Amino acid sequence: MIAREAGISPENIYAFEQDWFRAAVWKKNHQTVGARILESQVGDSTDQSIIILDEFASNHESPTILKIDVVGAELSVLRGFENILANTRPTVYCEAHTGWVQQGTVNEILNLIRDYNYSVGGKITFYLIVTGVLWKSLLKK
Repeated sequence: MIAREAGISPENIYAFEQDWFRAAVWKKNHQTVGARILESQVGDSTDQSIIILDEFASNHESPTILKIDVVGAELSVLRGFENILANTRPTVYCEAHTGWVQQGTVNEILNLIRDYNYSVGGKITFYLIVTGVLWKSLLKK
């Protein structure tokens, strides 16, 4: 839905899902759309089973929108595309649920995005959805 509203063509959509069952369901639900799903985890590790988005983007068009919902690995995913944050400056939607992400990690996410001059509030280019806490208090730090 985010991509459609932004006018992004389905063949320019890549989705990454490490769970084979969810990937299969996604493929079935989107088979006529043209979007691609890769059964892989995304992060900042050199483990060969993990895709580093900075490396992926070097062989594909750089993303203009990123949606992150990775249940506790948000910081790893963000660190895996710091070059994209610095140079391409895509709009980022990042969900962090406090049941999975520690308070310190949420602060680290906020510090990282501020290092790249992203803001949460005002002219928003980074949307951080923190569920489970009142996150406005985090933005005051």
